[in-house]
Amino acid sequence: MNEITHEKKMLRQKLSAVRNQLSPSVGMEQSEQACQHLIELTQALHIRSVLVYIPFRSELNTWPYVEWCWQHHIHVLAPLCDVATHTMILYPLYNKDQLRSGAYGIMEPDNLKLNPTNEIPEAVIVPGLAFNSKGQRLGYGGGYYDRLYERFGDHTTWIGIAHEQQLVEEIPVDHYDIILNFVVSNKGIETFS
Repeated sequence: MNEITHEKKMLRQKLSAVRNQLSPSVGMEQSEQACQHLIELTQALHIRSVLVYIPFRSELNTWPYVEWCWQHHIHVLAPLCDVATHTMILYPLYNKDQLRSGAYGIMEPDNLKLNPTNEIPEAVIVPGLAFNSKGQRLGYGGGYYDRLYERFGDHTTWIGIAHEQQLVEEIPVDHYDIILNFVVSNKGIETFS
């Protein structure tokens, strides 16, 4: 294990514990505030299609944002994880009933009911354990979003979203790690491009 990999592992453990310690009420309040900032950013950028992660465990809850997108006719895509290749297959999502428990216990589009799409969304909402003021992100170690970044690159806007407790000064990074265009938290919006 090289030094960066070790640093990432230690930081993942620390930040995962911090996020897990948020009370449900604080977590939901911060999620609603962050989603409101994300709505403002979506409007400012005139985004009409977006890939959104389905929240899992103590991740920032994106449902207020997803439901706002549906109400405002913004095309919502959701990822299905291909565990064999560590890549994501994207599906249009029109309601919660189209989800089922998938890889890692995360709710994913039901691929028996839905057809995948090759559409490149105008924005990708990226989860993570930590984000810094350089637009860098610490993910979960699976590389799913890094591979998506290789596919889409500058053809889309990359937006991290997090609780304020996940904003840190330094993150160990590898050359293939995503550099985000924006990071949104309950405290507001940070812009990097």
